[in-house]
Amino acid sequence: MMKRIGLLGLSNPCTKERVNKVVAFLEQLAVDIVVSDRISHHSSGKQRAEIFNQMMKENLDYVFDLSGGDVANEVLPYIDYELYAQSKTIFHGYSDVTCVLNALASYRPCVLFQLAGNTNTDLIRQYILEEDHSLICSHALGGNIRCLLKLAGTKYWPQLDGQVLLLESYSGSMEKIRAYFAQLDQLQVFEKVQSLILAQFTELDQNERRMELLELAQSYGLLIDQLPQVGHSSNALAVKICRK
Repeated sequence: MMKRIGLLGLSNPCTKERVNKVVAFLEQLAVDIVVSDRISHHSSGKQRAEIFNQMMKENLDYVFDLSGGDVANEVLPYIDYELYAQSKTIFHGYSDVTCVLNALASYRPCVLFQLAGNTNTDLIRQYILEEDHSLICSHALGGNIRCLLKLAGTKYWPQLDGQVLLLESYSGSMEKIRAYFAQLDQLQVFEKVQSLILAQFTELDQNERRMELLELAQSYGLLIDQLPQVGHSSNALAVKICRK
């Protein structure tokens, strides 16, 4: 049976070029593609969430969010979480969409992954067509540290007791990352989680400050693993966002 794939954007608008490249790739796989009519346009959080909810009703196999940026948390009050729980559709997003992924993960697993621009074409093809999950290299809660913290103080904050927490970041000086770690500590996150996975912190890694990041994490007494395959790089692998 032909796979059915949905493409949408819950954060900032996507360029048409970005969308067209993904569509061209998927067309080579001979799948049925449904593209949000708002994916490249400015719209309200409610409007973007309505697209998500509709796709959950359409018996799609996978939905890929192609966006990133700033405004994904606008959709949180309007998503039908029970509908996602009952749907067979697996939702994928990354970066700013971290806040949506962790809200959804309380109901059913989803995937931290950006399809647009990813160069793991063979693994993606196998994942979509053959349900080979080699694309997924780990499972955890979390994702982008800045965007996860958008959930702090809201009813969408994930239950982290005894869980594995993964953190990554594209931009962010050491001072900004220290501030994010301090906020997580003040939320008592580091007292609750079983362990921490440090994925790509792109700006710090490019400036050869990974050791400082490790020392920062260790200062909170955390059990730490590293996952350099996950983050904003073009060859990044996926992580299943779920409770263990």
